[in-house]
Amino acid sequence: MTAQRGALRDALTLFDENAALLCAPEVLWQALKTQDWQALFVTHRQAWHQAHLTLFGHALLEKLLKPYKGITAHVLCVPVPVDVQAAGDAALDAWLSQRIHETEMQCKPFLPLPVLGVPAWWPPNEDMGFYADPQVFRPQKKQGY
Repeated sequence: MTAQRGALRDALTLFDENAALLCAPEVLWQALKTQDWQALFVTHRQAWHQAHLTLFGHALLEKLLKPYKGITAHVLCVPVPVDVQAAGDAALDAWLSQRIHETEMQCKPFLPLPVLGVPAWWPPNEDMGFYADPQVFRPQKKQGY
């Protein structure tokens, strides 16, 4: 008999392998939630100076050894407070351990983020044409008819 993984185990595996935490201004969070890549990476590009993105999924970090445009992290949808982020890794770990609960994780609370689109993370994204690639920066799906 084969055991089924289930939603919780799937979410925890995704978290372990491909997760990221984001501490950012609300304007970036709103653009990320709606997958408005133009707003996230171009219109509000300067707001990234106030943001901090922590990557820790081991498979995600391994992919970055040989970077390619489509590498996508799964950002946990729990905005990290600025004071926690500023306090360092130990404070971030303690804060995060208090916020990850079974019921939340079963809902897979993640947002996709093409990490090499983050301003200043990869030289090719200095050219705004970088974001015109629909294979990576897919247009937002329209609701309704």
